[in-house]
Amino acid sequence: MPAEAAVAQSLDLILRLRRMPMFRGLPLDSLHALALAARVERLAPGAPLARAGEPWSALNVVLEGELDGPRGSDMESVTDRAQRLGALALLAGRPLPCPVVARGPVQLLRVPPDTLFALLEEDFGALLEVLRSLAGQLLEGPVTVGGLPP
Repeated sequence: MPAEAAVAQSLDLILRLRRMPMFRGLPLDSLHALALAARVERLAPGAPLARAGEPWSALNVVLEGELDGPRGSDMESVTDRAQRLGALALLAGRPLPCPVVARGPVQLLRVPPDTLFALLEEDFGALLEVLRSLAGQLLEGPVTVGGLPP
């Protein structure tokens, strides 16, 4: 791959990671480290991303397509909810009680957990930004997932 194409692909992955609310506050060099370790994978329609009770094997960011999994409020897409809950499950080291599958063809960016944990262990600022973001998302969510009443 020519150097320009590699830089363009890396920048694209960084920008896609930045779209995840939990990573919006991270500096570009932290996102770059995650993008370098990430791999792009494709799921066939109906393929499981995670089975009920199984730990998440990576941080998953949907690049194209949609997931079917835990339902939330009408304003929140199932894909967004599955990504956020998957990230929480990965950080907590606990599985989700429900399966998450590809609704149609899905393209994923998968960040290995050891890369994510190494970043968070080495960079307190990054850890604090991720915690603030996740805590804010929980507070803004429906009351049933820890959000505050309207």
